[in-house]
Amino acid sequence: MDKPVTEILLNGELYKSGDPYDQIYSVIEYVNALTGATSWTAGGFYSIEELPEQVLLSYFVDYYDAQVQQGGLENFIMASHWNERTNAYIRKGLERMGADRHLALFLELDITVAAVAHELEELFVHDLSGDNPVRRAVELMSGRYQEVSGQENLTTLNATYIESWEHKKILSPRKLWQIATDALLEKVPDREARKQADFDRLSPEMKSILAVCDEAGHTLLTYHDFKLGDYEGNELFTHDITTNKGKFQVVFAKGNILLCNEEEGEIVARCKAFQED
Repeated sequence: MDKPVTEILLNGELYKSGDPYDQIYSVIEYVNALTGATSWTAGGFYSIEELPEQVLLSYFVDYYDAQVQQGGLENFIMASHWNERTNAYIRKGLERMGADRHLALFLELDITVAAVAHELEELFVHDLSGDNPVRRAVELMSGRYQEVSGQENLTTLNATYIESWEHKKILSPRKLWQIATDALLEKVPDREARKQADFDRLSPEMKSILAVCDEAGHTLLTYHDFKLGDYEGNELFTHDITTNKGKFQVVFAKGNILLCNEEEGEIVARCKAFQED
């Protein structure tokens, strides 16, 4: 089946920096931009399966390497929930990159974990005191992973793989890359329906925050968990947020949500808060 996205658009400021990991990060940034992985908007993005295959192979091999470097193979197993779709991309990516030793180790890991996939949380989270042979085998493989990485550096192999792509577009400055990716997002199939479906899945709290930001003409960038704050002498739950126009505070009060200037407390916008059904 043809994929709706065929263009690979990479930020030239990253790609041409001279750092191999920046080349990989230019791919991560492309994936995040098209899937909304780091966005607080209501949606309307591509699903990850709709992106070009070579992009996903690079993306998931880097994800695998990052998780293992952070906490061993057991960290990857739990973080990925041992997902067969993710594993398939990793296997194929390692093969395409010529990472034969890494591939052999991953296949060995696959065989070891597959037999106990239904009880991973028990093995790697709850039952840490017992002498479990599967966990012990995975821990030993984590040590071998580091040895293999000394022979096959996945950052170098991944960057070389990206360089081999014939039809990628390297766009500089960043603003040009942003314009091009925004244009791709305008072509998302059934975009309005996807936006509505994504919005419907949000909590009433997040819907309210997005609504008051939209009322003020702001774009939400970061969001922090609620805290007990003060508004007009009353203790209320508030959130610190960052929008494209600076730092603000949102306050839930009497069925409304207020967007306030962080320093002066001045109300920038207000609207009705969404409620639980």
